[in-house]
Amino acid sequence: MSLIVEKQHEKKCAVIRIKGILDITTIEDFVTQIEVLPEVHSLILDFSNLEFIDSTGIGAIMELIYLAKENNFSIELQGMDEGIKQIFEVVGLFTIMKVLKREGA
Repeated sequence: MSLIVEKQHEKKCAVIRIKGILDITTIEDFVTQIEVLPEVHSLILDFSNLEFIDSTGIGAIMELIYLAKENNFSIELQGMDEGIKQIFEVVGLFTIMKVLKREGA
């Protein structure tokens, strides 16, 4: 089980590409990479190569969404396959993002 987190930073926009498995066994690697994010105005999370995510990984994504709200930067989720998208819908991740965006408007 492995996870690769690739970061790309240009001006005030960062792109994080998540490859592999984001679960309890790999969450520490993900959190370590996220903790050293530069100051940004926008963050894109690319899930194109995410194979699996469990509740621990979803929790980390939610924390990142709340962090974006607290630090006033936008966050966009891209590249989800139907399975990942369905999981995010079931746990209410998209609803949380909409509510936080409305609160910030």
